[in-house]
Amino acid sequence: MAPRPRPRRFNRLPSGFIRFARSQHRNAISNNLGALILNEDPNAKTDGPVNDLATQGMRRLSQEVFKHFEKTYIEPKRNFFEAATNTPDSEYLGSEELSNHIKQNFPQQSPSISDLAAAARSKVIVFVIYQLSNPYPPAGSGVGCGFYDASGISDGGGIAKIMNKYIFDVCFNPAIKGNNVLYFLDYCLMNLSNSFLSGGDEAGYFATKEGITRGLDSSFVSKYWLLHSGFIKKFSKENRDRVVITSSYKATYLSHLPKVFEVLDEISNAHNAPESNYSQ
Repeated sequence: MAPRPRPRRFNRLPSGFIRFARSQHRNAISNNLGALILNEDPNAKTDGPVNDLATQGMRRLSQEVFKHFEKTYIEPKRNFFEAATNTPDSEYLGSEELSNHIKQNFPQQSPSISDLAAAARSKVIVFVIYQLSNPYPPAGSGVGCGFYDASGISDGGGIAKIMNKYIFDVCFNPAIKGNNVLYFLDYCLMNLSNSFLSGGDEAGYFATKEGITRGLDSSFVSKYWLLHSGFIKKFSKENRDRVVITSSYKATYLSHLPKVFEVLDEISNAHNAPESNYSQ
C-alpha cells in the first residue's frame, strides 16, 4: 500500500517574504509619520529614532482629537460615560436594520446580540478614555494623546491632566448624580487582569492596581476613593446584580467588586490622599 502523501502546510511563509513584509511595514510607518510631521511643520526633519518621530508626528493629530472631545464633552460638562451607555446597540453593531435582522434570524446566537453590543460599548469606553488620559511617551507601542499639552509643543501631559479632572469632577462625581459611581465601578471592571497579563497565579480575571489605574492618574483615584468609598459600597450593594461585559469576560458586581475594593484601598493607602491633586 502506497504511503499517504503528507498534507501541505500553508502556515510557513518563505523567510524572504517575511523580511520583505516587515520592511514594507516599517517603511509604511515611517512614511505615515513623515507625512504627519510635515503636515505640522513643512521644515521639520523626517528621519531619526522612531519614538522621536512618533512624538512629533502624533502631536497635532492628538491635539485635534482632544479639541473635538473637549468641545463635545468637557466644556458643556457632558458625561461621556453616560453618553456611551445610552447610545443604542445599533450604533455599535451597525445599522438598526442589520441588528434587527440578526436578532430575528439568530435569536439563540451565543454570545447574544446584546452581549456583543455591550462588549463593543466597553471597548469604545476603555479605548477613548485610555488614549486621551494616559500621559505615557512612545515606547514601541504608540504615544497617548494625554502625553501632549492641549496646544504648543512642550509635551507636558496637559491633556491627561485635563481629562483626569473632567473624569472625576464630572463623569464619576456622585454629587452631580448618584448613578455616576456606577460608571467608575464599571470602568474598574472593564480593566480586570488575568494571570497571563499580571504574572500572578490567580484564576480568571481579577482587579489589579495596574488595571484599575490604566490611563487614570492614581492620585485622583486615591482621593476619589477616600471621599466616596462609603457611598460607593452602599450604592453597589443596591446594584449587586449589575454585569459588565467585555470581549474577554463577564464581571459581576457581586463576585468581582470585593477584590476591586481591596485594590482601591491599597491604592488609597499607598498614595496618602491629602497629597493628591484631586479636589472636589
